[in-house]
Amino acid sequence: MDLAAIDALIENAEMPTASVDLCLRGDLQAKWEDLERQLKAEVSTGRSSLAGTGTGKAEELARQIRELETEMQSSVLTMTLRALPRTEWRELEAKHPPRKDNDADRLYGFNTDTIFDEALAPSLVSPELDAARLAKIVDRLTSGQFERLALAMLDLNRQASDVPFSQAASLVTKASDATSRRLSGSASRTSGSRAGSRGK
Repeated sequence: MDLAAIDALIENAEMPTASVDLCLRGDLQAKWEDLERQLKAEVSTGRSSLAGTGTGKAEELARQIRELETEMQSSVLTMTLRALPRTEWRELEAKHPPRKDNDADRLYGFNTDTIFDEALAPSLVSPELDAARLAKIVDRLTSGQFERLALAMLDLNRQASDVPFSQAASLVTKASDATSRRLSGSASRTSGSRAGSRGK
Protein backbone atom coordinates (compact mmCIF):
# COMPACT_ATOMS: atom_id res chain seq x y z
CA MET A 1 0.00 0.00 0.00
CA ASP A 2 1.46 3.36 -1.02
CA LEU A 3 1.57 6.48 1.15
CA ALA A 4 -1.31 8.14 -0.69
CA ALA A 5 -3.55 5.18 0.10
CA ILE A 6 -2.46 5.26 3.74
CA ASP A 7 -3.18 9.00 3.92
CA ALA A 8 -6.65 8.35 2.49
CA LEU A 9 -7.31 5.69 5.14
CA ILE A 10 -6.23 8.07 7.88
CA GLU A 11 -8.39 10.87 6.48
CA ASN A 12 -11.48 8.64 6.35
CA ALA A 13 -10.91 6.90 9.69
CA GLU A 14 -13.87 6.91 12.07
CA MET A 15 -14.12 5.69 15.64
CA PRO A 16 -16.61 2.83 16.13
CA THR A 17 -20.10 3.66 17.41
CA ALA A 18 -22.91 1.80 19.15
CA SER A 19 -26.54 2.65 19.91
CA VAL A 20 -28.43 1.83 23.11
CA ASP A 21 -32.23 2.05 23.34
CA LEU A 22 -33.52 3.19 26.74
CA CYS A 23 -37.17 3.29 27.79
CA LEU A 24 -37.53 6.29 30.08
CA ARG A 25 -40.87 5.04 31.40
CA GLY A 26 -39.70 2.60 34.04
CA ASP A 27 -43.27 2.13 35.24
CA LEU A 28 -44.27 0.78 31.83
CA GLN A 29 -41.28 -1.56 31.81
CA ALA A 30 -42.42 -3.00 35.15
CA LYS A 31 -45.96 -3.49 33.81
CA TRP A 32 -44.61 -5.20 30.70
CA GLU A 33 -42.52 -7.62 32.76
CA ASP A 34 -45.53 -8.45 34.95
CA LEU A 35 -47.79 -9.11 31.95
CA GLU A 36 -45.09 -11.19 30.28
CA ARG A 37 -44.74 -13.25 33.46
CA GLN A 38 -48.51 -13.79 33.60
CA LEU A 39 -48.64 -14.84 29.94
CA LYS A 40 -45.81 -17.36 30.37
CA ALA A 41 -47.53 -18.74 33.47
CA GLU A 42 -50.78 -19.12 31.54
CA VAL A 43 -49.00 -20.91 28.70
CA SER A 44 -47.13 -23.18 31.12
CA THR A 45 -50.43 -24.55 32.44
CA GLY A 46 -51.05 -26.12 29.05
CA ARG A 47 -54.35 -24.33 28.53
CA SER A 48 -52.80 -21.93 25.99
CA SER A 49 -49.94 -21.80 23.52
CA LEU A 50 -47.71 -19.04 22.20
CA ALA A 51 -49.08 -19.84 18.74
CA GLY A 52 -52.30 -18.07 19.66
CA THR A 53 -54.51 -21.02 20.52
CA GLY A 54 -56.03 -21.47 23.94
CA THR A 55 -57.89 -19.46 26.54
CA GLY A 56 -59.26 -15.97 26.21
CA LYS A 57 -57.07 -14.98 29.15
CA ALA A 58 -53.89 -15.60 27.18
CA GLU A 59 -55.23 -13.63 24.22
CA GLU A 60 -56.16 -10.74 26.50
CA LEU A 61 -52.71 -10.73 28.12
CA ALA A 62 -51.07 -10.76 24.67
CA ARG A 63 -53.25 -7.85 23.56
CA GLN A 64 -52.29 -5.83 26.64
CA ILE A 65 -48.61 -6.55 26.03
CA ARG A 66 -48.82 -5.34 22.42
CA GLU A 67 -50.62 -2.15 23.46
CA LEU A 68 -48.03 -1.54 26.17
CA GLU A 69 -45.15 -2.10 23.75
CA THR A 70 -46.62 0.52 21.43
CA GLU A 71 -46.88 2.97 24.32
CA MET A 72 -43.34 2.18 25.46
CA GLN A 73 -41.93 2.78 21.98
CA SER A 74 -42.86 6.45 22.18
CA SER A 75 -40.83 6.68 25.40
CA VAL A 76 -37.63 5.15 24.01
CA LEU A 77 -34.52 7.30 23.80
CA THR A 78 -31.77 6.03 21.52
CA MET A 79 -28.32 7.10 22.67
CA THR A 80 -25.51 6.69 20.16
CA LEU A 81 -22.02 6.44 21.64
CA ARG A 82 -18.62 6.70 19.98
CA ALA A 83 -15.33 5.27 21.17
CA LEU A 84 -12.91 7.82 22.58
CA PRO A 85 -9.44 8.28 21.12
CA ARG A 86 -6.97 5.96 22.84
CA THR A 87 -5.15 8.77 24.63
CA GLU A 88 -8.39 10.18 26.07
CA TRP A 89 -9.51 6.76 27.30
CA ARG A 90 -6.14 6.13 28.95
CA GLU A 91 -6.34 9.51 30.67
CA LEU A 92 -9.74 8.52 32.07
CA GLU A 93 -8.33 5.21 33.30
CA ALA A 94 -5.53 7.10 35.05
CA LYS A 95 -8.06 9.45 36.72
CA HIS A 96 -10.08 6.49 37.98
CA PRO A 97 -7.58 3.98 39.39
CA PRO A 98 -8.85 0.55 40.46
CA ARG A 99 -9.87 -0.07 44.05
CA LYS A 100 -7.65 -2.64 45.72
CA ASP A 101 -10.54 -4.61 47.21
CA ASN A 102 -12.69 -4.79 44.06
CA ASP A 103 -12.42 -7.78 41.72
CA ALA A 104 -13.99 -5.99 38.73
CA ASP A 105 -11.58 -3.08 39.12
CA ARG A 106 -8.59 -5.42 39.24
CA LEU A 107 -9.85 -7.16 36.11
CA TYR A 108 -10.36 -4.00 34.04
CA GLY A 109 -7.68 -1.80 35.55
CA PHE A 110 -9.90 1.14 36.55
CA ASN A 111 -12.68 2.13 38.95
CA THR A 112 -15.75 0.62 37.31
CA ASP A 113 -18.11 2.64 39.53
CA THR A 114 -16.86 6.08 38.51
CA ILE A 115 -15.20 6.04 35.08
CA PHE A 116 -18.36 5.68 33.00
CA ASP A 117 -20.08 8.68 34.58
CA GLU A 118 -17.26 10.86 33.29
CA ALA A 119 -16.89 9.01 29.98
CA LEU A 120 -20.55 9.33 28.98
CA ALA A 121 -20.62 13.01 27.95
CA PRO A 122 -17.58 12.93 25.61
CA SER A 123 -18.75 9.58 24.20
CA LEU A 124 -22.28 10.74 23.36
CA VAL A 125 -22.86 11.41 19.65
CA SER A 126 -26.62 11.75 19.62
CA PRO A 127 -28.88 13.15 20.74
CA GLU A 128 -26.96 16.38 21.27
CA LEU A 129 -27.54 17.29 24.91
CA ASP A 130 -26.22 19.96 27.21
CA ALA A 131 -24.77 18.90 30.55
CA ALA A 132 -27.95 19.70 32.49
CA ARG A 133 -30.22 17.61 30.25
CA LEU A 134 -27.80 14.70 30.20
CA ALA A 135 -27.62 14.76 33.99
CA LYS A 136 -31.44 14.68 34.22
CA ILE A 137 -31.59 11.68 31.91
CA VAL A 138 -28.92 9.80 33.85
CA ASP A 139 -30.74 10.51 37.12
CA ARG A 140 -33.87 8.86 35.69
CA LEU A 141 -32.14 5.69 34.53
CA THR A 142 -32.19 2.49 36.52
CA SER A 143 -28.90 0.84 37.47
CA GLY A 144 -29.55 -1.76 34.80
CA GLN A 145 -30.10 0.86 32.11
CA PHE A 146 -26.92 2.74 32.99
CA GLU A 147 -25.06 -0.56 33.03
CA ARG A 148 -26.10 -1.07 29.40
CA LEU A 149 -24.51 2.29 28.55
CA ALA A 150 -21.41 1.38 30.54
CA LEU A 151 -21.05 -1.97 28.78
CA ALA A 152 -21.40 -0.24 25.41
CA MET A 153 -18.64 2.23 26.31
CA LEU A 154 -16.44 -0.60 27.59
CA ASP A 155 -16.94 -2.60 24.41
CA LEU A 156 -16.23 0.40 22.17
CA ASN A 157 -13.01 1.34 23.95
CA ARG A 158 -11.60 -2.05 24.88
CA GLN A 159 -12.57 -4.33 21.98
CA ALA A 160 -10.58 -4.56 18.75
CA SER A 161 -12.33 -3.07 15.73
CA ASP A 162 -11.50 -5.48 12.92
CA VAL A 163 -13.32 -6.05 9.65
CA PRO A 164 -16.34 -8.16 10.68
CA PHE A 165 -16.91 -11.63 9.31
CA SER A 166 -20.38 -13.16 9.14
CA GLN A 167 -20.29 -16.93 9.52
CA ALA A 168 -23.98 -17.11 8.59
CA ALA A 169 -23.45 -15.11 5.40
CA SER A 170 -20.49 -17.31 4.51
CA LEU A 171 -22.55 -20.49 4.89
CA VAL A 172 -25.39 -19.06 2.80
CA THR A 173 -22.98 -17.93 0.09
CA LYS A 174 -21.30 -21.35 -0.04
CA ALA A 175 -24.67 -23.07 -0.31
CA SER A 176 -25.75 -20.68 -3.06
CA ASP A 177 -22.50 -21.22 -4.97
CA ALA A 178 -22.87 -24.99 -4.69
CA THR A 179 -26.44 -24.79 -6.01
CA SER A 180 -25.32 -22.61 -8.92
CA ARG A 181 -22.58 -25.09 -9.82
CA ARG A 182 -25.04 -28.00 -9.73
CA LEU A 183 -27.50 -26.13 -11.94
CA SER A 184 -24.73 -25.14 -14.34
CA GLY A 185 -23.48 -28.72 -14.53
CA SER A 186 -27.00 -30.02 -15.10
CA ALA A 187 -27.56 -27.50 -17.89
CA SER A 188 -24.28 -28.50 -19.54
CA ARG A 189 -25.16 -32.20 -19.42
CA THR A 190 -28.63 -31.50 -20.86
CA SER A 191 -27.14 -29.41 -23.67
CA GLY A 192 -24.64 -32.14 -24.48
CA SER A 193 -27.34 -34.79 -24.49
CA ARG A 194 -29.45 -32.79 -26.93
CA ALA A 195 -26.48 -32.19 -29.20
CA GLY A 196 -25.78 -35.93 -29.27
CA SER A 197 -29.37 -36.69 -30.17
CA ARG A 198 -29.26 -34.32 -33.14
CA GLY A 199 -26.15 -36.04 -34.41
CA LYS A 200 -27.84 -39.46 -34.67
